Amino acid sequence: MSTVAPIVVFLSLVSTFLVASWGVSGRVAAHDRSGLISGAITAVTGFAVASVFINWVETSIVVWWAGVALCALGIVGAALRWSQVPWFQSARPALRAVVVVPYWSICALVIGVAFT
Repeated sequence: MSTVAPIVVFLSLVSTFLVASWGVSGRVAAHDRSGLISGAITAVTGFAVASVFINWVETSIVVWWAGVALCALGIVGAALRWSQVPWFQSARPALRAVVVVPYWSICALVIGVAFT
């Protein structure tokens, strides 16, 4: 099995969190704390998927460290923006909460399955 596709997925998931956490405006930027949390959970899910689907014997460790560096920079960006963003930016925060909780649960399930 080729490891190019899982590497691209892994780095894409982590990079998305980086862009969302540092983005101030635009479609990709996280506009609220629930978006920052969702991005972090997505990055961790990317690490779980990478640990299952990437053959780390054949793949350079540089890929793993690139993911770690991207995730760390995303966490720094999220920490710097945390106090500036509300919990829910949506006009209907209850609906936003109803949407993100199942997403977080699915990510937790993927992480749990990957690490068992």
